[in-house]
Amino acid sequence: MIIPINEDYRIETDEHQWILKNSKAYRNKKTGELKVTWTPVGYYPTFEGTVNALADRMLRTSKVVGMEEAIGIMKSIKHELSVLVPKLSFEIK
Repeated sequence: MIIPINEDYRIETDEHQWILKNSKAYRNKKTGELKVTWTPVGYYPTFEGTVNALADRMLRTSKVVGMEEAIGIMKSIKHELSVLVPKLSFEIK
């Protein structure tokens, strides 16, 4: 299963785990074609852990400066994830 989150992240599964992946774009030197690959950034035993790790990663990789901006981006991330997965049976931390 593949659950797209945005252009930067998606969640994939296999029979053992949930896999958080990040996109990497590069241009093929021979053809000039833009290619996108998905690189694993974390492996989790639960969907809840994966979503919370994604929220944490999105906050840590943001360019916020100061507590007020950080709180604003945390609210934005929580909203973005809750819209994508509206019927979660857990709280995004």
